[in-house]
This record gives sequence, C-alpha cells and structure tokens, in this order.
Amino acid sequence: MNRPNLKKESASLLLDISDYAKYVRCIMTKKKIKMGRPPKRIADRRSTITTIRLKPEDRKQLESDATVMNMSLSDYLFWCWQKARG
Repeated sequence: MNRPNLKKESASLLLDISDYAKYVRCIMTKKKIKMGRPPKRIADRRSTITTIRLKPEDRKQLESDATVMNMSLSDYLFWCWQKARG
C-alpha cells in the first residue's frame, strides 16, 4: 500500500505558510501612496465655519465670479472680505 510521506507534505505546507507570511508582512509594511490634496500649512488652516444665507441668483452670481477668479467660493468670499477691510 502506498502511504504518503506525511513529514514531507507537512514540511512543504509549513514552507508554503511561511512564504505566505513573508508575502503578507511585505504587503502590510509597504508605504501606501497618499491621494488627494496636500495638507495645508498650519498658518493657512482655518478651524471655524460661518454660514450665510443667499438667494439662489446671488449664489449663482458669486459662484460665477469665483470661477472667473479661479477660486473656490469660500476663498473668493474670504478674499472679498479681506479686500473690503483694506
């Protein structure tokens, strides 16, 4: 009767598991590429939110003005406020 050599099979199985463990360790320690916008400098960070209510036509006008200036709406409003202050 042909009996498989269990020692050889279990040794190859252990080798396969150790290879897998090395592979997983390598994958888990790889540095992931960051996506999205880069973080703002500490001096440029803003921490409070101000809400204003506008008529829809006023908002459309502000958005189009901000687009012309190549700014986001919030940056455009902040820029206008700074300009008005002098």
